[in-house]
Amino acid sequence: MLPKDYQFEGYRILDVLGAGGFGITYLAVDIALDEKVAIKEFMPSGIASHVNNTVMPVSTSKREVYDKYLSLFINESRNLARIRHQNVVRIRRCFKSNGTAYIVMDFEEGSDLQTYLQALNRQLTEAELQCLIKPLLGALQAIHSVGILHRDLKPQNIVIRSSDRSPVLLDFGAARQLEATHFTAILTSGYAPIEQYDEDTRQGQWTDIYGLAAVFYRAVTGTKPQAALNRTGTDRLIRAIDQCRGKYSEKLLQGIDLGLALFPEDRPQTIAEWRGAWLDEPTLEVASFTPSEVIIGPTIFVKQPAEQVITEHVPTKNSSSQVKQSENIPATEPQPQIIHMRDEEVDETPPQFGIYEFTQISPLLISMMSFFALIEIAIFGIIIKKVLHGSGVSAFFLAILITFGFNLVYSIQTRESNIFSAVVWTAVTTIGAGLIFTLIFGRVFL
Repeated sequence: MLPKDYQFEGYRILDVLGAGGFGITYLAVDIALDEKVAIKEFMPSGIASHVNNTVMPVSTSKREVYDKYLSLFINESRNLARIRHQNVVRIRRCFKSNGTAYIVMDFEEGSDLQTYLQALNRQLTEAELQCLIKPLLGALQAIHSVGILHRDLKPQNIVIRSSDRSPVLLDFGAARQLEATHFTAILTSGYAPIEQYDEDTRQGQWTDIYGLAAVFYRAVTGTKPQAALNRTGTDRLIRAIDQCRGKYSEKLLQGIDLGLALFPEDRPQTIAEWRGAWLDEPTLEVASFTPSEVIIGPTIFVKQPAEQVITEHVPTKNSSSQVKQSENIPATEPQPQIIHMRDEEVDETPPQFGIYEFTQISPLLISMMSFFALIEIAIFGIIIKKVLHGSGVSAFFLAILITFGFNLVYSIQTRESNIFSAVVWTAVTTIGAGLIFTLIFGRVFL
């Protein structure tokens, strides 16, 4: 990832806000305006990695896939930039740099809805819930109006602004164009509808309706809904109206349950249809949140651990087939795959990177690393020979050892590799650089 104080395109990196399956989000400052912004870097996990601040495919076989998703990332950022809604994070700019693309967004000061509800330590009142429902429905309708689906609606992707307690929708990492017929399956258990478990199943506004209904369900019940995949066969989800009868109006609870219908055809097909079913003429008083109830801090973006799940069959409404699911099976290609995001566990195990994977690394990547190692050997060699008055041969071999050690530490820290792979990676590039140095400068230096 980009280091602190790194500058490019008029921005300076301050910190890392979070990372997900498709990219890394940084807190940065617009140098000219002296204003904080959020910058999202396209860096698909398992397909690309950082090499000296440049994003490159991990192997030649991943180049085509990487270029395809990079193009989608750029096109969708342009569509998102057309949205002008006070409850949708504003896209300021999209640009290409460092071998990838970046989206510059407003930095929203506040707390994500998940943290907000936990700090509140109670369910929202109906008046408080209305302060969320109407703005978020409007925000989602604005996104759909430019032909985009969000596809990752959850409390962590909704920020409650510290300035006025209004909600703002962010993190479009899983967004896809409405007209697409083939989707990469990215989902969060409990908030994703059944159709998101199968990348070939048609998705639409009803997909986002389920996600937002699940957010409202969490707000009124205190728990997220049962995973959609576990609702097939026997649906054991306790409806909102059965859990919260008497605490909220029946119309509001029925609206939440309507959006949480298991099968797409049983849900409202558009936001306008859903809004009309339960928010036609609300007469509730609009409540304000007092600072004494919740302490609002800076927005926290939490890295979501990913668990791959490959599904062989997703049942439809008229199917009673059993779903076969195999967990933790590594996908050989990025398609098809389902990344099942879980909030409860964090997997800090570094990716394994052995001899086979090393042979798949892009020749361009190896050439770049060898080039940088060559420069390091030359610099260290000159310093040792001139300053320490060492012989050419001893200066050369000492420079090789210093370069190897320096790059080994760098490889472990930046690539999150295991020790074996880091040693192999560093040895090949350093020895290659040493041979090149000998061929070019050996007669003069040694």
